[in-house]
Amino acid sequence: MRTGFGLLMTLVLISLPSLAARVSLFPISVEQRYLENETQDLYFQKMDTSASAALTFHSYQLGLEVTRWSQESSAPLVSFKESYSEIGSSHLFLMAVLSDVLYLYSGIGVGIYETKLTNQFNGVSNDTNSGQILFASGIASAQVIYSFFHAALDFRLIMAKDYRPQPTPAFIFKLGFSF
Repeated sequence: MRTGFGLLMTLVLISLPSLAARVSLFPISVEQRYLENETQDLYFQKMDTSASAALTFHSYQLGLEVTRWSQESSAPLVSFKESYSEIGSSHLFLMAVLSDVLYLYSGIGVGIYETKLTNQFNGVSNDTNSGQILFASGIASAQVIYSFFHAALDFRLIMAKDYRPQPTPAFIFKLGFSF
């Protein structure tokens, strides 16, 4: 039973791009999130790696995204390294088209994220893994599509168990091509 479901899902994912009116790939993506640190001060965190793709069907757009960032601090006695990975999907619905090149979308996003923290004190290391945790987001997107050029600016409000503030605002600029 499980093998049959996995095979069906694989066939759907392989055939889905051929059913789409447009496939877009975004190799260039910059994401900034407005986060809260341990002293409750707000700051912008730039994501180190962000890549995404989108499948557009008439008035619906399915997006797939991968995001990563890490930070570390080292001192002679105490150090830490925190890494963060996120895999998500966005489900956008067309709200308006302006001048046949500017598309306005609104929708939601869902996915999972995982954080890993390594603390080191006086040569003794301790690893902590959050496991896979669900997140959800509300999304507003403005996209410019001209010939093979595709650019998108997304504004998101992300909700998850460990995110601070709740909701966490994020801005994502994606640049790529569509065919």
